[in-house]
Amino acid sequence: MSILAYSMVGTNNFERARKFYGELLSDLNAIETFVRPDGGVVMWGRKPGEAFFAIAKPADGGTATVG
Repeated sequence: MSILAYSMVGTNNFERARKFYGELLSDLNAIETFVRPDGGVVMWGRKPGEAFFAIAKPADGGTATVG
């Protein structure tokens, strides 16, 4: 069991971030485990119960910023 459940970052260039993190996380044997139907969130993980990483488009449709 992991203490960390997930980490999520927002992005202004979703497809570029998806390609970058997909390639990076594949080195850790992570695969896309979830894609929100509208395409606004993608999650990678190795198996249920382990931590996962996600990228997301800003929920308000604006620009991703710090905070």
